[in-house]
Amino acid sequence: MPRKTYPRPWCRLDREYLAQDTVRELGERFGPTGPLVFLAIVLEAGKAPSAGAVAMRFSALAQLAFTTPESACAVVSAAAEVGLIGELESDEERFSGRLRRWSTWEAKDPTSAQRVADHRARL
Repeated sequence: MPRKTYPRPWCRLDREYLAQDTVRELGERFGPTGPLVFLAIVLEAGKAPSAGAVAMRFSALAQLAFTTPESACAVVSAAAEVGLIGELESDEERFSGRLRRWSTWEAKDPTSAQRVADHRARL
């Protein structure tokens, strides 16, 4: 079993993730596979050096989301149709694209700079 590294990378997940109209559409079309595949894409995009960009094989995405490569491919195409993924390029094996609203998923805490400034001002 691989050892866990700390601190582990993280991303923000909106508590209303499953209620978003675009994510709901994926769920209505693909069942739980749709939102799970897109969540796996969000997590993989967070690891990329270019913010919000993702490029991977459908088989790797399918493994992360516990589905088939064919289902993963269909969800990726649908995610592009509903506006979650832009600049989508794909063939039968791989895809690349960019998350349209990356700031929604970005791990950076938008209030951290202000909190640090407030803390320094109190010192």
